[in-house]
Amino acid sequence: LFSATMPTQIMNIAKKYMKEYDFVEIEKAQVTLDAIEQIYYNINEKDKTDALRRIIDFHNDFYGIIFCNTKSNVDILANQLNRMNYRSAALHGDITQAQREKILMQFRKKNIMILIATDVAARGIDVSDLTHVINYSLPQSPESYVHRIGRTGRAGKKGISITLVTPSEGRKLNFVEKINKCKLIKKSLPSPKEIIKHKESQIKIILADIIEKSKSKKYDEMANELLDGNDPTRIVSAVLKYCFKDQLNLDSYKEIKEPSSSRERSSSRNYGGRERR
Repeated sequence: LFSATMPTQIMNIAKKYMKEYDFVEIEKAQVTLDAIEQIYYNINEKDKTDALRRIIDFHNDFYGIIFCNTKSNVDILANQLNRMNYRSAALHGDITQAQREKILMQFRKKNIMILIATDVAARGIDVSDLTHVINYSLPQSPESYVHRIGRTGRAGKKGISITLVTPSEGRKLNFVEKINKCKLIKKSLPSPKEIIKHKESQIKIILADIIEKSKSKKYDEMANELLDGNDPTRIVSAVLKYCFKDQLNLDSYKEIKEPSSSRERSSSRNYGGRERR
C-alpha cells in the first residue's frame, strides 16, 4: 500500500485489510542552506522570458537547468532561448532515449550551457558544477522544489537557486518554505545598465588576458594598417561594435515592471488551493 501521506483514514484501511504489515516511511530530504543561495523574483507571467534573459546575461558563467512544469512550456522556452542565440536544449518525456543521451553528453561537455527540463525528464541527471537552477514555474509539490535545487551546490561548491514567482503564487511559495523549513530571499532583477556594466567589465578582463598571453603576430599587420591615419580609440570602438553587435545595447532589454507582492504569511488555503479542514 503506497500513499503520499498516511492520514488516519488510510491507516484504518491498512489495519482492516492487512493483518500483518510493516510500516515504511521515507525520510524527507532537507535543503542544504549553506551550499545553495535561494532567491526569488516577483514577476508577471508575461515578463518571465525577459526576466530569464536578464538573469542569464548578468551571470556570465551561467551553466544550469531551468525547470518548467509542462512539456509544452519546455519546448516554447527552448525555442525562445535558441532564437536569442543561447546555447540551450529541451528535455522532457517525449524526447527519445537516443536524443536524451546526445543532449546530456553535449550538456556535460558544455556545448550546451542551458538545459530546459520537466521534473520527470530531470530524474537521474547527474551533472557536476552547475552554477544555477531556475524554477521558471513553481513545482507541483514542495518536495519537488528540494529535488530541483539539489542539482546545484554539490561536492562542497556553492550554487544559486532562482525562482520566478507570479503574484498569484504567493501562498504556494509560503507553503514551499514552511514544508522545507527554508527561506527564499526576495531580490530585484538586474537592470539593463547593471547588466551592460557587468558585461563591459568582463570584456575588459578577457581582452587584458588576451593581450598578456597572446604572442601571435597574425593580426599585427592588419592592426598596423588600421592604425595608419586613424584614431586608435575609434578603431577599438569599431572592433568592439563588430564583435559584440547588440550585446551592449541597453535598448535590447525590455522594460519589466515588478508587480505588487501577494505573499500572505497567514492563509486558510494549502498548496493545492483547497481550504484546510
